Amino acid sequence: MRKIEFYAHTLLIALLLVLLIFAGREALIIVLIAQFFLGIYQIIISIITTLNINAYSEKTRRMVYFYWAFCIFYFVDLVIVLTVHYFEAYTYHYLIAAWAIALYYYFISYHMAYPNYTKSHLDI
Repeated sequence: MRKIEFYAHTLLIALLLVLLIFAGREALIIVLIAQFFLGIYQIIISIITTLNINAYSEKTRRMVYFYWAFCIFYFVDLVIVLTVHYFEAYTYHYLIAAWAIALYYYFISYHMAYPNYTKSHLDI
């Protein structure tokens, strides 16, 4: 199941990056909508992973906890910026941060799908 999730992530992220790079401004709204649903999908899957956290190694648990800390920081910061009405000034900041969270969870899904093949400097 984890390998299917990893391959689904791979296809979706590759499609979004290709759209973002080659389609330009015309596809930006499609990418933003797809990015929103990718984020919801990743949060749902990470909730399921967190509920079953004891099935994973200590390294994977730390990675998932770091993901949640990053998500909490992201959403708290987003609420603060939205309440003071400065979102337009930070739009690209939040797009880049959302992509960073998505790509980090992609790395986690790779680590869970192939636990014996993951030695990286990105490990925590």
